[in-house]
Amino acid sequence: MIQTGSIVLVDPARRERRLAELRHRRMLLRGLRDDVDLAWRGLLPADVDGSWRSAAQRGYSERRRELADELCRARRDLEDAITAIEAAIAAIAASA
Repeated sequence: MIQTGSIVLVDPARRERRLAELRHRRMLLRGLRDDVDLAWRGLLPADVDGSWRSAAQRGYSERRRELADELCRARRDLEDAITAIEAAIAAIAASA
C-alpha cells in the first residue's frame, strides 16, 4: 500500500501509472523552467544605463527589470513544484 497525499495506491499497475504521470509532469515542468530561465536571461539588463537618458528609455529599462524579477519568481516556483514532484516520486518508489 502506498499513500500519496490523500490517495492510497495498493495496485502495482495503479502505482506505475501514478509514477508515469508524475514523471511526465516533472518533464513538462523542467521544460517550462528552462524556457522561463532563457526568457529571464534575455531580460537581464545590459550595461547601458549611462547611455540611456530619456524618460522613455528609463521606463523601458525599469519594465525589463520588473519582468526579469517576475520571471525569477516564476522560476523559483517551478523549482519548488519540481522538488515536490521528485519527493512524491521518491516516496512512491521507496514504498514499492
